[in-house]
Amino acid sequence: MRTQRKFIIVLSLLTLVLAVAAAGSAAEKYIIDLANPEHVALIESPFSNWPVSIEPDPFGDLALLFPQGNSSMAPPADVYQSMRYVTLDIPDVREFSLSVEQLGVGGEKPPKANPNVSGGNRSLALVFGYEDPKNWWVVYYTYTNTTSIRRYVDGEQIYVCRPMDLEQWMPDNFNYQKAEVRLTQEGDQMVLRVYANGEPISIDGCTFPAADYRGGKVGFGGHSTSDLQSWYLKNIELEVLD
Repeated sequence: MRTQRKFIIVLSLLTLVLAVAAAGSAAEKYIIDLANPEHVALIESPFSNWPVSIEPDPFGDLALLFPQGNSSMAPPADVYQSMRYVTLDIPDVREFSLSVEQLGVGGEKPPKANPNVSGGNRSLALVFGYEDPKNWWVVYYTYTNTTSIRRYVDGEQIYVCRPMDLEQWMPDNFNYQKAEVRLTQEGDQMVLRVYANGEPISIDGCTFPAADYRGGKVGFGGHSTSDLQSWYLKNIELEVLD
């Protein structure tokens, strides 16, 4: 087990059992408790103009709030412009399982899954292999045909898998949706399993050469400056498999 990682213990019996079990195996499990300052300290934003905060959600649970986007949230010109995210300060993650639940913010009682609502979770980004703002990978969920696996190399975007399918992740301002990603190495390939609300989506099973991937930090976010997007995240869980 890598000694540089900070092992997180959440104060519940179930989580404690999971943590002890992980300590005796190759896996390490992190369950982020947003009421615990030590856990919150693990959440890092790469830029100061990407604010996030811990707030009660509409159900009274603490959640990580990404506020409504605006032009002031644009990142520096030499990095990719259309996502904002935070990472977890857990380095050298290579094979992993990551899950999070997302709820859109805003709207005045629209029909469920209305992509034109002000606010809302029109997209979700699960970041992995993060080295710095110019070099990282992402599983990008959205209702448009841009649901995809992407890589950023020196700030340039490369599509790894993009089936062009619609409605893989629908906006919802009233119910949390769960996203899950699992990355493992099989021979000389990395294999991604990708789920939305327990079901595989079009980019599930995407593969890419293991030689292209060095690992790094993981994180989560969504579209950067759109004023149509604001969301809560909670139930953040990371299991490091290697």
